Amino acid sequence: LAILGRLRRRREIAPAHQGLHCQLAYAAGDRTLATTLLGEYPAVAEPIRTGLRLDLANPHAGGTGTGWDFATLLPAPAVRVPDGVGTPFDRLITGPVQRTGHRSRITTIVTTWRPDQALLTAVRSLVAQTWTNHEILVIDDGSPAEYDPVLRAAAAMDPRIRLIRMVANGGTYVARNAGLDAATGEFVTFQDSDDWSHPMRLERQVAPLLADEAVFSTTSVGMRV
Repeated sequence: LAILGRLRRRREIAPAHQGLHCQLAYAAGDRTLATTLLGEYPAVAEPIRTGLRLDLANPHAGGTGTGWDFATLLPAPAVRVPDGVGTPFDRLITGPVQRTGHRSRITTIVTTWRPDQALLTAVRSLVAQTWTNHEILVIDDGSPAEYDPVLRAAAAMDPRIRLIRMVANGGTYVARNAGLDAATGEFVTFQDSDDWSHPMRLERQVAPLLADEAVFSTTSVGMRV
């Protein structure tokens, strides 16, 4: 920040560094400076500018809440949080989506250990994917018996879900490898047990693989809110 501050006074901030300066100011807790820089720098790239605007408006992080709509960073249908019980994360929903049938199956592997409500939220988001030829493997990494109710609730959400129990806790990647051994899909992806996927995630992520056989993998971008 000190280096960027000196460059700013000399009007020598390169366009590629303007967004970084704004982000560092916000991360350091200087909301006033972050706001000033965002208005001062014309070359802050999208979605950095939108992300910072939303961060500054976040009512849970010192903002007023005006204009705090993180759905603008995601594709349609729009994400919203309806009123209800539980955390906002567990109430995430979107508008209606058109389901897509396809001969190719996608397997999503979700590893979990000592799961809570977040697992149900994660699995619910996978059940809601537009890609309907979808196998969901929930791999429990040796959780004690008291977590059985949550695991059973997750498995009961949809007939495409399979619950696989590891006999002992071996860590995330041991559990993921067990999921790979059990997967029946032509394509395989993963989701953490405390994450939520937009319903278009799989459809969009598999599109380049279907379009070009030379493409062997894709990634999706995560967002912390």
